[in-house]
Amino acid sequence: TFLCKTQYRAKSFLPLTTLEWNKLDITVKGSPSINSFKNKYKEKFFPKYNSLYSLAFNSSHRFHTRLRLKFSQLKQHLFTYNIVDSPICPFCEVKEETTYHYLLECPTFGTHRIKLYVAIIGILKSDFLSEMSENDLLNLFLYGSDKLDYQSNAKVFEAVQIYIENTKRFTMVY
Repeated sequence: TFLCKTQYRAKSFLPLTTLEWNKLDITVKGSPSINSFKNKYKEKFFPKYNSLYSLAFNSSHRFHTRLRLKFSQLKQHLFTYNIVDSPICPFCEVKEETTYHYLLECPTFGTHRIKLYVAIIGILKSDFLSEMSENDLLNLFLYGSDKLDYQSNAKVFEAVQIYIENTKRFTMVY
């Protein structure tokens, strides 16, 4: 652990890398070879290819991918890379603007979210939805679900991409 006087220094290469290394699972850190380490690291941190990720219903599929990769224009993502000074949502100014906040919480996009939920209810069975936590719902929006067939997942992705396009969040300059 490095003691740093500033946040800027704490997020520089060596302190941040050390912190990330310490967070790694012991099975990954204890790999017997570099190739074994790489394979275990990839399994843990890189999602397997999913043909759903190639679906593009409109120009928002790029932003959908960026949300999945945590590499979007959301304040929390930009803050992680020291691009902005604060992760706080510029619209509600109450919580950090995470993917969860953008898709499920921010009051600014409430009307669009209702339309998204109506679309999702039309696609999925109500008992399937009632069993889902909010984190499950977020994962459904970003990655799809193993419990659904390809067509249902594709329709969910279409609804999410329409939500992204309608909110115009990623075309805003502030």
